[in-house]
Amino acid sequence: LDEQHWVIGGASSNGAVALDWASQTIFAEERQQAIQNGTNLYDPIMAQIATVPAGANGLLFHPYLLGERAPLWNAEASASFIGLRKNHHAGHLARAVVE
Repeated sequence: LDEQHWVIGGASSNGAVALDWASQTIFAEERQQAIQNGTNLYDPIMAQIATVPAGANGLLFHPYLLGERAPLWNAEASASFIGLRKNHHAGHLARAVVE
């Protein structure tokens, strides 16, 4: 790179960690069944995600399960769902996590 070309980005500590967290909490029963059956742990989650439109009906997931490194380093940053409503179900939560 040079003075005319830049790369802008930020490292995140929470990519696959968030999906793994969802598989262990929101989909714990499905995860255990997949382990017992020797099937893919994430297939049940992806099936639920497929039932929910992009945008998860307004549900957002702030993925800072391990703090965050960008744009500002903050080890105390925490995760949250934003816009959670009564009509949201596990599929919405999972879609928000992967989006």
